[in-house]
Amino acid sequence: MNIKFMKIVEIFTFVFLLILGPISYGNPVDKLKTDSIYNLDATWTSHNNEKKKLRDFLGQQALIAMVYTSCKATCPMITNKMQEIEKSNRKTEKLKIIMVTFDPARDTPEKLKTYSKKMKLRNNWFLLSGNESDIRDLAAVLGVNYKKDAKGEFSHSNIITLLGPDGIIKTQLRSLSEDSKPLIEQVN
Repeated sequence: MNIKFMKIVEIFTFVFLLILGPISYGNPVDKLKTDSIYNLDATWTSHNNEKKKLRDFLGQQALIAMVYTSCKATCPMITNKMQEIEKSNRKTEKLKIIMVTFDPARDTPEKLKTYSKKMKLRNNWFLLSGNESDIRDLAAVLGVNYKKDAKGEFSHSNIITLLGPDGIIKTQLRSLSEDSKPLIEQVN
């Protein structure tokens, strides 16, 4: 009985691959590993009021962090740390840098644009906003915890993540005091 069952599974697998195999050819998104952040299918709005998907960054290394622009404490420090990483050498200057807000109600594209100018961010920075559910999903994948308090402020993790070109997490800085050199060394 086991041999018969295994034969049926083999036939089913062969037919399945025969039918579905060609669909994935030519589209790199179809070949993403299951732990790629680019599998998240959310549509985000950028500080330039453009629609973006994380998979738009496929093929490029990226730094990603979660912040909110009205933060007076650690979010400007996260931004500064990402700027330091970006400016550390020629390789890091080519990184795409993504910041996603926890606060889509207040962080409109206009407010994100103002923050971008205030912080003097270059054209390789993408400040993104989305819906609550997509933000929560992204935070979970990145290991970022956050909670909105009664005053509308957020208590949150201060994590900066380096993504490989395939959207796989290569490494993370899990605190702002952590040395960024090991992360920088992993940039290709």
